[in-house]
Amino acid sequence: MADSLPPKPRRSPRNRVLLMGCVCYSDGLHQFECSIKDISDEGARIAFPGGLLFPDQIYLVVINRKSAHQAVVMWRRGREAGLKFVRSFLVTELPDPSLGYLKRAWADRALR
Repeated sequence: MADSLPPKPRRSPRNRVLLMGCVCYSDGLHQFECSIKDISDEGARIAFPGGLLFPDQIYLVVINRKSAHQAVVMWRRGREAGLKFVRSFLVTELPDPSLGYLKRAWADRALR
């Protein structure tokens, strides 16, 4: 019975943090700020304003770390979501020029 099995351990431990983030999607057309509660090399748990609807494929920009993560939303509970990172990079070293909106999202928030 699946309920009696212990949960699988994470491959990389999550670190509790409180970081400022920005979720971007639709080629930067839509963006909103979020709080990053936990983060690891493989994913993150974010908190966002209530009532927001967003797709399962997003980018998360971590303002303090100058990093961006292409991510898949794995779960949603109320005002929180769990993300699995597909790929990660620095906003100053974007792998594709069409992702320039991620650097702008970071710069807009980092300069506040």
